[in-house]
Amino acid sequence: MSKILFIDCETTDVTPLSGQIIELAGVVVEVDLVNLNLKVLDQFTTLVKNRGTWDERIQRLTGITELDLQKAPALMVCQEQWANWLEPWLAECGFICGHSVDFDLRFLQAESWLLPDAAKVIDTLPISKVLFTYLSAVNLETLVAKLDLTNFFTRSEHLVQLQFTAAHRAVYDTWCAVALLEKILRTLASQPFHQVFYQFIIRELLFLPIQFYSSRPADTQITATKNSELEPVVNQTVVKINLLGQVLPEPISERLERVCSQLNQSAVTTLVSWLSESWDSSLKLALAGLYTSIIYRQSGCCRHFKIHTHTLADRIFVDCLLTWAERQLPRLANLDNSQTVAVVDRLESVLWQVKYFLEETYDIGELIYLLEIYQQLNLPETVDIQQQITKILASYDFFLLSIEPFWALNRYEYSYKPWQMLAEEKIIQQKLTTLIENLQALNLEVRTAHHPVELEILQRIQQRVAKLRTLSWQQELVLRLEQQRLVIAKPTQFTVTEITQALTRVPNLQIYTYLPWTELTWLWDWLALPDSLKSQVVCHLSETGLVQQQFSGSLSEFLQQELDLAVAEQSTVLLLTGNQRVFKKLQKALIEELPASSYLSLGEDGSLLKVMSKWQRGFLGLVHLRLSDVGFWLGQKDLPKLVKIWLIAEPGLTINRFWQQLAEASGQRQEFVQQLQRLNLLAQAGWLLAKTNLKVNYLSDLPQ
Repeated sequence: MSKILFIDCETTDVTPLSGQIIELAGVVVEVDLVNLNLKVLDQFTTLVKNRGTWDERIQRLTGITELDLQKAPALMVCQEQWANWLEPWLAECGFICGHSVDFDLRFLQAESWLLPDAAKVIDTLPISKVLFTYLSAVNLETLVAKLDLTNFFTRSEHLVQLQFTAAHRAVYDTWCAVALLEKILRTLASQPFHQVFYQFIIRELLFLPIQFYSSRPADTQITATKNSELEPVVNQTVVKINLLGQVLPEPISERLERVCSQLNQSAVTTLVSWLSESWDSSLKLALAGLYTSIIYRQSGCCRHFKIHTHTLADRIFVDCLLTWAERQLPRLANLDNSQTVAVVDRLESVLWQVKYFLEETYDIGELIYLLEIYQQLNLPETVDIQQQITKILASYDFFLLSIEPFWALNRYEYSYKPWQMLAEEKIIQQKLTTLIENLQALNLEVRTAHHPVELEILQRIQQRVAKLRTLSWQQELVLRLEQQRLVIAKPTQFTVTEITQALTRVPNLQIYTYLPWTELTWLWDWLALPDSLKSQVVCHLSETGLVQQQFSGSLSEFLQQELDLAVAEQSTVLLLTGNQRVFKKLQKALIEELPASSYLSLGEDGSLLKVMSKWQRGFLGLVHLRLSDVGFWLGQKDLPKLVKIWLIAEPGLTINRFWQQLAEASGQRQEFVQQLQRLNLLAQAGWLLAKTNLKVNYLSDLPQ
């Protein structure tokens, strides 16, 4: 039987350069590779005296107090105790395991803790991303709750028992990782996965000598146990368009559901065979996640999935995979324009989306990510091509460094006007010129012999390079950093009549709105939309979704009042903020005024995904998010219970040159702008009301 050392650390920061270990736990486990059982043989845990400054967020996250660490042994004492405990097991532990274990190993190696020599590292995080695509998140807390792993802790065969039962304590998280690995092994055994998939998991992720999987037949077939659940091919479709009649990209989630339910056996076999390609592991993880989602869907296990990607490059690669898969799907029979319904999802979205009609964009960041993916395919290309790509990637990094000091205040945007640049800004022009010239000179040859996904990536690169060759850097441009990628925008001419001309040409048009008609009339008139389109408007609301409120008490009293309501209703109160200043101020008040267990706040409690994960697991209290985060929240399949929504501070609305021209034409510029901002506020509230059946309580600012 194999033995595995499981480890977990609690630290004061995310990198050993600025943080240190304050708690370490280790668990030695014996693995029964026949019955797929894991038995805990021994455990170790210790706090480590803090050698740096104390951050209250550590206590909030882990429950470890500053006093606990003052009483803890010094680092060298802990290292000696750890070595004494681990030494008897060193020769038998051929594997080290944990959830995101690379993080723990970086700290342990930086601080010179004893570890088994030449042990293979098993990380349960990437395996969970592949196997549990039916979960919205794969952080350890979510996996323990959703997969019901706590029963593992009380099994009688363990030689030691778990003492802590709180998340983010090292020994508890270590036991959770043990339970998770057992769940992973049993999941692999219970599903009809292809032989190629098992080989990928064992060879590149799991490493355990499990003969059962390697002996499975290579021609395992998918058998849909609930054929009635598979999506039928229909003869009518709905497409979403913008106000210029252009078809909008379909959300990844909808594309994924369709592919998972309709992809045929031959295409699935082709898809899984690509796991034996020489691609980088990050690309194979995305591919494997798509494959397991298809197996789960077509065997009737689950209906909704998420490919757990880590970087934007991974997401772009998933988009390429889905594009290939969609070409393999059955075509809609006899589909023509008379059977297609075109929907403008929210007429009021013109308030913030019109800026995209005023410019032509060049997504440099996406092109850079495509080139990185191309490198990760490990194709046998010439040295010259690899040198070209390396040169482009370096010039992109140098450009981002050069522009960093010049981004506009509070936003990543820069107005590029080469004829009126300050002397210190000339470096931006130099680096941008170098970057664009390098990209425009790129020449990748598309050959029919290429792999279909490789061909898709090459064609996308060629299309974007061809478009980029039309761009001159000797003109006015706007440079933006959007979702960690550089976008260059070239101003274009746009008039309000283009909206009318576009929409009147669209057959079977429906225009959705979350404003009542009484509020929509003003916008309709200023956009000069014809009366003939009014019959195609679908109003989802008969009243506004906003309730103006005032609060005469202090901010502390306000928070306590809302917390009392949440507790009384056994639910949550959502606190949304319209700008960054109010967001920071409210977060500070939550930390200072309320117990850490009574609220969730973006950033303080982790990423948006982690906050949503905790909320969905039954959290009761206050949830604090930015208004801009609501789209992600409302996109979740299972919305948490909610009793009240607050919006604090008016959300910002950019008054671009389109609205400026209309404001000037109105003759009452200030009143026009105020009405725009008011409609923006009502639009956000109306959308929330339609999605949650709750009106939005509005405060123009935080109570004092």
